[in-house]
Amino acid sequence: MRKFFLVWILVLSVPAIVYAAASNPDSFGGLSLSAGVGGSVNESSGQAKFNYANLFAGGADAFNINTSEKFKAGNRADFVSSFQIDYYQPVHKNILMGLASSFFLETEKDIRSRSYKIANQNNRPDFPIDYRINTKIDPKSHFSLAVEPAYQVHKKVLLYTIFSYHIMRADLVSQTSMNKARIFFPSVTTDTSKRKTFNGIGLGGGMRYKFFKNWFLDVSAEWVYFGKKRVTGPSFLSQFDEITLTQSQTVRPSWVNIISKIGYKF
Repeated sequence: MRKFFLVWILVLSVPAIVYAAASNPDSFGGLSLSAGVGGSVNESSGQAKFNYANLFAGGADAFNINTSEKFKAGNRADFVSSFQIDYYQPVHKNILMGLASSFFLETEKDIRSRSYKIANQNNRPDFPIDYRINTKIDPKSHFSLAVEPAYQVHKKVLLYTIFSYHIMRADLVSQTSMNKARIFFPSVTTDTSKRKTFNGIGLGGGMRYKFFKNWFLDVSAEWVYFGKKRVTGPSFLSQFDEITLTQSQTVRPSWVNIISKIGYKF
C-alpha cells in the first residue's frame, strides 16, 4: 500500500508541474497539499451472538441460549485529523476533475451491547448475570483514494463532491462487563483483541476558499461506511461448575468526518 501511494504521488507530480506553469493563477487546477483537524460522528454498529452452556446441569436453567444482541455506538463524537494530496484538472470552463489521496489519524470508537441476562428460574448462585460487551474500534492506519468532481463558482471558491474508497487496519478490543456479586464459584473472564483490515466507501462534499495567493481553506464532510468483520469475542468460565458463556460478534465501522484544512496549491 505504501509503494502504491508513493507511485501515485509521482505520477501526479509530473503533469501538475507542467500545468502549473501555464495555468490561470486564480484557478484551482494543479497539485495541492493540505492538512487539518475536525470531528467525527460515530455511527458504528455490530451484533453479538451469545452461547451459554451449563455442562453440570445440562443447561436446563437457561432460556435464552444462542441469543443475539445488537451493538450500538457508545461515544458519539471523536477527534480526527487528516493529510491530503490532490490534483485538479480543468476539463471544461469552470468544471474540474480531482484525484485525491488522504491519510487519517483517528481516536477510538466505542460500540456496546446491552446487558445480556441469563434466565435463572432456580436462582442458582453460579449464574453470570448482566453480561455485557464493550468493543473499541481503534484505527491504526486509514487511507483513502477519491475522485472529486468540482465546480469553480468564483475565482476564490471551489465546490466539490467526494467519491472515495477506504482501507483501514484497526484493532477490535472487546471487554466483558459483568455483575459477579452472585457468582458463587471462581470464574475467569477472557477479553479479546483482534486486528482486522476493513474496506469501505465514502460519500461527501466540500468547499475551498482561496484566502491568500495560493493558500486556501478547505471544509469538508464525508460519510465513511466499511464492510463488517466477524471475530470471536470475550468469554466467561465458571471453573468448578463448568458453566461457559462465549460470543461471536460482527463489527461494522461507520462514521461521518467533518474536517477543516489549510492547504497550498503549487
